Amino acid sequence: MKRLLFVMLLVWPTSAFPITFAQLALGGGYEAVLFVTNKSSLDWSGSLGFYKGAAKGWTGVTVNGQKLAGHSGTFTMAAGETWKFTMSVDGPTQSGYLELQPTAGSNDFDVAVSYFYRFYNSSGELLDSVGSGASPRAYKFIFPAEYVAGRTDTGYAWAPATTTGLFEVDLTLLDEEGNQVARKTSIFLGHVAMFISELFPTIPRDFYGHVLVESPNMIYLDVLRMDLTVGGFQLTSTPPDPDVP
Repeated sequence: MKRLLFVMLLVWPTSAFPITFAQLALGGGYEAVLFVTNKSSLDWSGSLGFYKGAAKGWTGVTVNGQKLAGHSGTFTMAAGETWKFTMSVDGPTQSGYLELQPTAGSNDFDVAVSYFYRFYNSSGELLDSVGSGASPRAYKFIFPAEYVAGRTDTGYAWAPATTTGLFEVDLTLLDEEGNQVARKTSIFLGHVAMFISELFPTIPRDFYGHVLVESPNMIYLDVLRMDLTVGGFQLTSTPPDPDVP
């Protein structure tokens, strides 16, 4: 087993964006797993950073059994290596977002990543395991949405891609024929996860259509889906379409 060294990290600015997962739930039965493969012919260095809100460091995260001293840790991979990171926190469920940031001299396109989150019951039995791609960054997004009262709901999680002050994000709900059903303007305060039934409380009890997200600043976005099952629930996530005409 590879020995991992995590230390407090000051990351020098780079021109590359981090590989970001806009929704990370840990604790209360949740854990997450990230695989990183160095596909280049050189050593690759980067950091795992854990954040809440508007780039606020999330402390207390345990990675591969070792609790981080701060909110991030750095590592270096040899060419061709694959590393596995298992992430958790003690206590009730917390949520934020995860950044895999290349350090100076390394690039995001030189690694391949796979990201999964899992949910265990109080007896330690695995109830849910889901994979998700990295979240895209853009100014506009569109994603299909479905809501069936008491059974299915669609949500989103967003995270900041730039450091800026407060700004407004417009969210428009449209039905299956493209007619506007509702519109809301939200103040962007950093990472948040929300379902459309919370955002639009007057949504019809049996609905499908799509949501349009428009932001004046670049953000990361992930789409969530909650299905209630006989034994509990199934939570999945998928990247939205960032290409809006």
